[in-house]
Amino acid sequence: MTESKNNEVSQVRTDDSLQSTSTVTKQGTDNEASAVKRLSPRHRWASLDEYRATFLSVPRITDRQPVFVSRDVRDQIDSVVRRLGERKMSVSGFLENLARHHLDLYADDLEQWKRL
Repeated sequence: MTESKNNEVSQVRTDDSLQSTSTVTKQGTDNEASAVKRLSPRHRWASLDEYRATFLSVPRITDRQPVFVSRDVRDQIDSVVRRLGERKMSVSGFLENLARHHLDLYADDLEQWKRL
């Protein structure tokens, strides 16, 4: 039975890394779960640097247009921008970077979905 659990976990890990953490937490022992969740400080800094480069770099925005979000979402984004962003970073810049990243990530899928 242990082998089937390990096979199932490894199969989930190859399909979706986010599901592997929750699967290991539910099916594995406490030691396995903590081993999966722990990241080295070096890895945490690298992921923070990658996040900053992707979402917290100050974008050049021309022809600005208004966009509305709820106050709660705006406050949460503002907190992230103030704590992790550079001096000239704004909520609008964060949302611009987020939208660009999303559109780039799903560009091929969006083109396919337009044809449906």
